[in-house]
Amino acid sequence: MGRGETRVKLITLRAPTSPMKPFVIETNGQLGDFLQQEWLLTNGTGAFAASTILGCNTRRYHSLLCAATLPPVGRIATVNRIGEILHLEGRPEMLETSLNQFPQRLHPRGDRFLRRFELDDSARFEFDVAGVVVRKEVLLLAGRNVTAVRYQIQPGGRRVRLELLPFVALRDFHSLRRGKSLLEVERDPAGCCVRDGGNRVHLKCDQGRFVPEEQWWFDHVLPVETERGLDDREDLYVPGRWVMDLAHPATVLVAISTDPIDAIDFEHELARRRQRSTVLAGASETVQQLLRAADDFVVERRRPDGSPGVTVIAGYPWFADWGRDTMISLPGLLLCPRRFREAAAVLEVFAEYVSEGMIPNRFNDYTNEPEYNTVDASLWFIHACFEYLRSSGDEATFYRSLLPACRSVIEGYRRGTRFGIAMDASDGLITQGDASTQLTWMD
Repeated sequence: MGRGETRVKLITLRAPTSPMKPFVIETNGQLGDFLQQEWLLTNGTGAFAASTILGCNTRRYHSLLCAATLPPVGRIATVNRIGEILHLEGRPEMLETSLNQFPQRLHPRGDRFLRRFELDDSARFEFDVAGVVVRKEVLLLAGRNVTAVRYQIQPGGRRVRLELLPFVALRDFHSLRRGKSLLEVERDPAGCCVRDGGNRVHLKCDQGRFVPEEQWWFDHVLPVETERGLDDREDLYVPGRWVMDLAHPATVLVAISTDPIDAIDFEHELARRRQRSTVLAGASETVQQLLRAADDFVVERRRPDGSPGVTVIAGYPWFADWGRDTMISLPGLLLCPRRFREAAAVLEVFAEYVSEGMIPNRFNDYTNEPEYNTVDASLWFIHACFEYLRSSGDEATFYRSLLPACRSVIEGYRRGTRFGIAMDASDGLITQGDASTQLTWMD
């Protein structure tokens, strides 16, 4: 068989015909250790939504929409949470399903109403508020910087006023917002758009009315940041609230987006996510769970010419795609489940970024520019390319796109490249760096 031929047909994995078994925790109104358990949703762009299963944010990275404005980087925390307040007929007090940590106390205590948490393609919370059942579901739309939050309310024969308050951060996801800021707000009957410089978030609800009522809530404490020895306080902005009066079962949809929001078909979007999930016929439940977890790490990245490409996120919540992590993980993430088309796309992206015999160590969080300061990632790249050829049999891609890049790496190391990286002529081993240069050979 000559070069350029493919001896194994690339397969397409079947789409799941039914939802996979969800991860379930019965909280039963208890605080317990649930503040230490976290959930994560991703959408294939580097964007994510995350918090604890009680809905209390404990990290700077917790947000209902951490958007990727320059996929998979340029990430900003938009809306950290939604405050939910219920006024029940015949009861004078406000009943709130939210939970936040402030200095010396938790407030309000929505954990006492939470009965159940579920996670699969969406995150779901079920509350029992004095007989009123509230089901909250968070869905991150595939391929878009959009989060949909759906509330299903069963009033149980009572009249209920529901108020929803969006708590806006609108900041770089590594930073925290402190003190009052001059934010621009454009309002309409369904919600508003909040802007801060080049960042913006659109907020929209399909029920009730939006009541402008600007507030600042100060000193949210983020205990994980405290443990990390970092700044751990944040102030959040509330531009107003949605108010609706309910006497019958109702469904309410809140949309959070970095772009103007169209109507969202929640069930259609949920089905789209399930169709994108990787499923292998006959695999065990454990393997299926691993495949679903692997899906979170395979994301978009543009090639140098601007055309679509694929890469691998090194980890959530703060990593982008790193050359070493991508190449080490690629066989497990993409070759074992026979996702050859995506594996080729990842390798071709990095092949096109080869410079002086090196693949990027990482891409800058803000400029998306490649940074070349790793000695071993390029060697892992060669390993991944040959594993791709062995697993897929795709000689056409290998000889056209990957082998020339592998040869560039070898030539770069042979003659010497950045940071003193070079092949020792006497024994063929790689030498690199100096006392002042850390090249992440082994973290």
